[in-house]
Amino acid sequence: MNDRHGHAVGDALLRHLAERLRAALGAGDCAARLGGDEFTILLGDAAPAPALGFALRLQARLAEPYDLGTGSPIRIGAAIGVACAPLHATRPEALVERADAAMYAAKRLGHPYLWDDALDLGPVGPGGAVPA
Repeated sequence: MNDRHGHAVGDALLRHLAERLRAALGAGDCAARLGGDEFTILLGDAAPAPALGFALRLQARLAEPYDLGTGSPIRIGAAIGVACAPLHATRPEALVERADAAMYAAKRLGHPYLWDDALDLGPVGPGGAVPA
């Protein structure tokens, strides 16, 4: 985005994206930018089915065009991985790792993906996957 349209447009996109995230979140939910184009969202008390439903709605909302004054609408995509505590992990590091693995599956499939034990995290231990 920054290379093609400049940093001002990239910053404007982040502000618009943040507005859409805020509008989608409930009172007990939280979103944070991890860096670059990566964000994390914490949903309060969300079971897998409602969390995946939220992810599907959010992906559709984020994919709607952005009018940033470039002469044509800007479109972006979102790959959303979902992991739920305590079902998928109880430790924060493990939950993030599982959501990240689900996000890579979402990138391949083109739609939000719920963590599945069949996703490969690699070897468990130092430098490997974080135990749940």
